[in-house]
Amino acid sequence: MRGVLFITSDDHSGLKTARKAVLGGATWQCCQFHLAQNAIHHAPTVAIRKRIGSQLREIWNTKYLAGAEAELKSLLDAYRKSAPELAAWLEAAIPEGLAVFTLPEYHRKRMRTSNPIERAV
Repeated sequence: MRGVLFITSDDHSGLKTARKAVLGGATWQCCQFHLAQNAIHHAPTVAIRKRIGSQLREIWNTKYLAGAEAELKSLLDAYRKSAPELAAWLEAAIPEGLAVFTLPEYHRKRMRTSNPIERAV
């Protein structure tokens, strides 16, 4: 493969190793769907599990990276006391789902998740 500039995948260790070895120069975007699923598993209560997906969509649906980063900071501040482990996970993981903001806006919706590719089999 040549000319690959952008990759969207989940954070599976095998994919990560292959991506770095073969396509090391490409920008990587962690699949936002998989990030949301993982966030649910890190949420300590049912109430947080029910709302974390919509809170993450607010971050990902902003128009610009700066807005997404501001929304993420607000979300982290909201969970630092009530769910510190979730806040720490969000702070480490969610920025991996923001690379899509480096693309032109008309590419973002299709490139932010790997789910359409997974269903193509």
